[in-house]
Amino acid sequence: MADLLSWIGGTIGYVAAVIDRDAIATDYNAKSFTEMGTVKTIGALGDTSASISVSLLKEGRVTKVNGEKDGGEVPFAVAFDASDATYAAIRALANTNTNVWFEIVDSDGDLVGFQGNVANWQETERNNTTEKGATFVVRVNTGYTYY
Repeated sequence: MADLLSWIGGTIGYVAAVIDRDAIATDYNAKSFTEMGTVKTIGALGDTSASISVSLLKEGRVTKVNGEKDGGEVPFAVAFDASDATYAAIRALANTNTNVWFEIVDSDGDLVGFQGNVANWQETERNNTTEKGATFVVRVNTGYTYY
């Protein structure tokens, strides 16, 4: 049977810095990331490609090729912890167009880096079954670097 892994134990760090669309692993390794301490979930990661349709008269068939890439939006959910300054720091970055570098460290040591803008900070619903927290998205403006 295969050794299956869970995402438990993974962390994410961030640092506000000038965008580098050509960043590679050494660029991420050179940054000093602040770990976000109260992350509940990190949404799906990865580029999507625009579909370009080419209709050739001779073939009578549409051929599709991949076009520009889009890193999309990565949703996050965080819990509030008054002792964790990253909650307020990320909230302050929301909707400012400040570029932020992110680095995810999975429990098995795999790393992925990307950059984008924090947007759509919203506090969680107030009810009898929800803890205090927030959701937000990162609008990814670079490719994903796996290292």
